[in-house]
Amino acid sequence: MTRKGLTLVELLVVMAIIGILMPIGAYSLSSYRQAQQWRAQVASLEGLLRTGGQYARSSGRPVELVLSGQEVYLTVDGNPLYAQGGREVAPHLRVRLDGHLQASNQSSGTLLRWRPSGRVEGVRSLELTQGSRRAVFSLSPWGELEVGR
Repeated sequence: MTRKGLTLVELLVVMAIIGILMPIGAYSLSSYRQAQQWRAQVASLEGLLRTGGQYARSSGRPVELVLSGQEVYLTVDGNPLYAQGGREVAPHLRVRLDGHLQASNQSSGTLLRWRPSGRVEGVRSLELTQGSRRAVFSLSPWGELEVGR
């Protein structure tokens, strides 16, 4: 007698295999997601550092990079560039950090200042860490940026 379908034993074996493979896949997906978030955070901070110098040169006004808690943002005359009139207009000019940003033992306040001439004042090296991940952002006195990972 031939019947179509699975026996209970076959079904239990398949379910056991799926049960074993699911945590492995979930762990891999979680690691991949964390790596992607790290890359996005490093790229956002790199973009913010490049934008600071460009904005200072094009506007003719000094621009500062400020670290406040877990956020890094650009300011002109003490006003954040990402907000105007109490609302957010340029979210790309603010980076929320999941990791820890270290700048020559300075944990908050103004880290860098770009002059309209292109000159950079303040710390020359920023280190972003998250667990075992590390990215170092180095600025020359004239604002040339190098990112080491």
